[in-house]
Amino acid sequence: MSEWKKTWCCLCAVTCSLEMEVENGKIISVRPDPTSPRSNGYCCRKGRSAKYFVDHGDRVLYPRKRVGDHYERITWEQAYLEIAEKANAILEIHGPHSAAVIGAGTAAVQTAAGTAAPLLAAIGSRYIFNPIGVEFMADWWSHGRIFGDQSHFLEADDERTEVMIYWGSNAYVSHQMPNAKRICREFS
Repeated sequence: MSEWKKTWCCLCAVTCSLEMEVENGKIISVRPDPTSPRSNGYCCRKGRSAKYFVDHGDRVLYPRKRVGDHYERITWEQAYLEIAEKANAILEIHGPHSAAVIGAGTAAVQTAAGTAAPLLAAIGSRYIFNPIGVEFMADWWSHGRIFGDQSHFLEADDERTEVMIYWGSNAYVSHQMPNAKRICREFS
């Protein structure tokens, strides 16, 4: 027997509330949470596709190492050791400016820049690139150019704006604002 469980989407910075139908530990269906004051019953296609990310047949669940023309499973300890050895060799040859952190596009890993900053500072690098999500890449690039780094970010006040222009964008799909559907409908 399946049951609906409340959760949230970690696939972008908006973190919409979701309900997932779960049966025997597997996600059966995903829908936006209509009771959420944060996302007001909305989520984009990324959130609705969460089942396929979690339960994909090609999902990598453990470290693998290329051996010749194929990959072999290795232990986490071996993976960490080999990564550390290679990273230290690169730092030894090319110096601290050869190290950088590139953030990812999900809410679950958006803190990469903040958590990695002390590590990078300890080795003498200052290169942190964290676009938060592919949909925000242009904003992060331009804000980095304007302010000198990507840690300063300006965000539109979509709910209280008087004029809203979308050029080459579909807020319903790319979800550049919380509650995109509600705000765009109210605005129109």
